[in-house]
Amino acid sequence: MSPTVRNLIWVAAALMVSLLAGAAWVWWATSREVATPVTALSTAGTQGRALLVYQPGLSDFPDRITAAFADGLARSGWRVDRTTASVQAPSDLGRYDLLVLASPVYGNRAAVPLTAYVERAHDFAGKPMALVFTAAGDTGPALDASAHDVAARHGRVVGRFGYTTQRPNEPVQTHAGSNIERAIAMARDAGAALHVAAP
Repeated sequence: MSPTVRNLIWVAAALMVSLLAGAAWVWWATSREVATPVTALSTAGTQGRALLVYQPGLSDFPDRITAAFADGLARSGWRVDRTTASVQAPSDLGRYDLLVLASPVYGNRAAVPLTAYVERAHDFAGKPMALVFTAAGDTGPALDASAHDVAARHGRVVGRFGYTTQRPNEPVQTHAGSNIERAIAMARDAGAALHVAAP
């Protein structure tokens, strides 16, 4: 075997190892639970009490969308608590009038910690729920899958919202700024406009 061929094999092997290591890191980073305490974002309001359970993303886009949606809820009169999707997130939802599930999308599914949180819930008992998902591209398949999972546990989806970094967030541009700035404004508006009717 010539030295050139041997070097090419070593380079190919090194690239393969690097790709596998990178893929393993991405899987770990998107699948790990990040436990945080329940934090009150808004303590005043007459609409009711909302719990926002979210999964942080690899970028700040999911966090900014989640914060904007929570801000919209607070502006419309909701008391809002927030925590991350983990085994420490509240499973007794009796004191909440609304549950918001927020997650980045990976492989057309919500992040593993959020889907695990939903799976741990045996019965949402008709609780109104909103889904707020972010992605580089299409959020539709992940919203569909999570709405199905929530409905199977007797959750009542009252809003489904998807925001992207790479695709236009509005068919007709009504918000100013970049695509991401428009997504943040849309999330704030969606939180403010969310209406939870009696079942």
